[in-house]
Amino acid sequence: MSLTILYSDRVADLAADLKKRLRARSEAVNDPFNFASVAVPNRNIEKWLRVRAFADEPALAAGVTFPFLDKLLFDLLSENIPANQRPKALLSGERLRYEIARLLVEGKDPDLAPLRHYVDPAAVTDQPLALTTDDAARKLWQISDRLATLSGEYDLRRPDMVAKWLSDTSAESAGTIARAERALARALFGEGGRFPAAAGAENPSLRQLFDLVRAKPPKGTARTLFFFGQSSLSLLHARILKWLARTHEVVFYHLTVCLEYWGDVESPWERAKNARAVEPGAFDCENELLSAWGLAGRETMRLLVDLEEENREVKLDIHALDPAPDNREPTVLSTVQSSVRTRTSELPRLAQDASLQLVKSQSIRREVETVYNAILGAVWRPGEVDGGNGPTFSDFAVLVPDMATYRPVIEEVFDGRGQIPYGLVDGAASQDSALLRCLL
Repeated sequence: MSLTILYSDRVADLAADLKKRLRARSEAVNDPFNFASVAVPNRNIEKWLRVRAFADEPALAAGVTFPFLDKLLFDLLSENIPANQRPKALLSGERLRYEIARLLVEGKDPDLAPLRHYVDPAAVTDQPLALTTDDAARKLWQISDRLATLSGEYDLRRPDMVAKWLSDTSAESAGTIARAERALARALFGEGGRFPAAAGAENPSLRQLFDLVRAKPPKGTARTLFFFGQSSLSLLHARILKWLARTHEVVFYHLTVCLEYWGDVESPWERAKNARAVEPGAFDCENELLSAWGLAGRETMRLLVDLEEENREVKLDIHALDPAPDNREPTVLSTVQSSVRTRTSELPRLAQDASLQLVKSQSIRREVETVYNAILGAVWRPGEVDGGNGPTFSDFAVLVPDMATYRPVIEEVFDGRGQIPYGLVDGAASQDSALLRCLL
């Protein structure tokens, strides 16, 4: 079959192509109970597709399910394992955190000493951690949470390193962090570990599940699989998609910021790390915004290029979607966006407009007050009758770098003046719940 990777910097262009392919599939299948699967990165993308993108064709959305990426891959991989040995679910981050904490408390492996000493400097090998202070308990949970996150990232982005840890038996000097990482990986996923890699394992990781089935082509009836709106792709995910494409038609929609190859663009800290002299004209081809903000997407671009060069098994097609025509007059914002999209460094001089404005504030409170007044001024215009074509309060979104820091100031300003209805998202339960704040 085939693997098609389509990329664009506009989610609407990706959605237009998705609708076209879903429409063609629906006409070919002609079965209302044969649902298409479109993997999405989050529920916001699903809601946007259902409410906005498919607004003119609601029947099309009715024949589509929207699982998360890992959930769909788990189901597809599980189909290749005998029914009586299929796992119930993927290994959860919560379970992994608990098991890491238990390994550190038990202290049976001397190679884990550097991690145990972070929790308790007086920790002794072969003796459980005492955890006699609140500080030690907090440290245990904090490092367990961090190690669980890193373990998941290594599984997705460095599966070859994990495989080497599990198979390498060469001796290393005791007490090193590298030895502790390897010992932790073995205790969790190695032979006799907490989560063995074998058919019938209750909660394997995605990497373990793929290792069990990758030797043979996927089973099951050939079908079209859609993966929509993913802004980044890991090495493990890329290998699974390529494996699925041996039997199925896989269509991957990649949301990117640049339509040109930019795998060679360096970030500012990479330039400093490499100690390169910045001379006039040395970085004429660089786009500073792309250089500063595009690291994650750059790695995905490199991965896609490597995938294309290494491909031997499936038909692979990678190309950018043609953008929808835009006949509007250029603005400051659209000009900056275009420079990132095309990887250019020279921008034409335009008159300042309201599309992109930079405002310096002396404090967080003044920043929030400025936003509040700007929203109020945009909606309540003197002399404008009700029912005009101006913006409403629901047309505004305000992004902040740290909700825990901004939340009390936002509530004080917006609740204190009481003229703008608003809602907060991405808050922590420790801040949102009065009961939890009381218990803490």
